[in-house]
Amino acid sequence: MADDAPESPKPGKRIVVRVDVGMARDLAVLMAGGANVSDAVRRAVRRDADNQRKRWQTPDRKAANG
Repeated sequence: MADDAPESPKPGKRIVVRVDVGMARDLAVLMAGGANVSDAVRRAVRRDADNQRKRWQTPDRKAANG
């Protein structure tokens, strides 16, 4: 991760996110299975972070950054 990356919120801290039309549509899809908005956001962030971790652990990335 970059040295100048913003600090992530501490556990238990509330975050505020402005919902635009596109995000509202995306949340509707994620919540269609019965999840509440907090669970939908939490799952989406987890999936995105997992994908980032996988990308950074590929051999090409390790060679370029190591």
